[in-house]
Amino acid sequence: MKFVFVLLFSFFLTCSLSLAQNTSQKGLIPLKNGLVISYEMSITQPQNPVLVFLPGVYRGFTSQDDFIKQFSKTNINWVSFHFSLQPESHSLVKRVNPSMVFDSVTLEQLSQEPFIVTQYLKIQKPIFVSLSYSSLITAKWNKANVPWMVEVSPMGRADEQNPGFSSYGQAWEAWMKLVPFWGTIVTNTTKDIAYFNYWTMMVQGLKAAKPELSNPTLFNQTVRGYVKMSKLAEGFDLRKQSFASTPKKIYVIGEKEDAYRLQLQKETILLSQKQTGQASYIFLIKDAGHIIPMDAPKAYLQTLMTIYTGKLPSDKTQAVVSKEGQLQWLR
Repeated sequence: MKFVFVLLFSFFLTCSLSLAQNTSQKGLIPLKNGLVISYEMSITQPQNPVLVFLPGVYRGFTSQDDFIKQFSKTNINWVSFHFSLQPESHSLVKRVNPSMVFDSVTLEQLSQEPFIVTQYLKIQKPIFVSLSYSSLITAKWNKANVPWMVEVSPMGRADEQNPGFSSYGQAWEAWMKLVPFWGTIVTNTTKDIAYFNYWTMMVQGLKAAKPELSNPTLFNQTVRGYVKMSKLAEGFDLRKQSFASTPKKIYVIGEKEDAYRLQLQKETILLSQKQTGQASYIFLIKDAGHIIPMDAPKAYLQTLMTIYTGKLPSDKTQAVVSKEGQLQWLR
């Protein structure tokens, strides 16, 4: 009898610990256009600020990402979501055909999705944390609504991955537009084909990790969603924004970022300081490339914890963080 009691006690203790570590909740937020925003959150201390993670181009974070697990273990409030154009969201839509709605989505609508999330979840103290592609929308925000935020590995330009080819394409497009009527049709059609070919190849590569993409309908929807996200980014340049009216940024940059993108990030930070007359906090993550949360999760966690707890010195603004999470303020 004693053995049975000990066995039951151990079982209930294990279940309790498991539940304590798995407090995240998932949900869907319906939008007026028929699409939805898929989100996941863990808010154990509602009186404290909430880290709101914006998605990269492929997806948002989930409770399965290593650094998110650490936040949950330490009871740090967080919310992560996927844009309505991303498969984690539109694959869950049942009432409408998402691919028929994608074309009507505007950049303004996409830029409002983080606010829809915080309003729906009644988050009073959000700390927005962007990632790469989402700099596209944070560059349009107003500091009256978002006084400050964290900008992680920001996308500098929509064409930053191949600036040489892009310059050629822009020259060709400008020349074609000189041809009445047909010039615009030809350039738009050519760009659409290029987008579809590129994203078809990329989504094909995702099938190994996402077997559900073997479904032809979902595969096509996913390609169309990413194509639309690419189109919304056309002409984007992080440097061309009013830094005086946009949120004050805390920058988190990877040491091994792509050289051209890193140059754009540096120019953006210098322009911000010139226009506002204020120095920006900059965290340089050692040995990390573009996707810092995956390349250096411990360093990323330490950086966000420093920001979340308000441990930012008043006399220094630049820090280096090792891959192991050791932070050193330089100046």
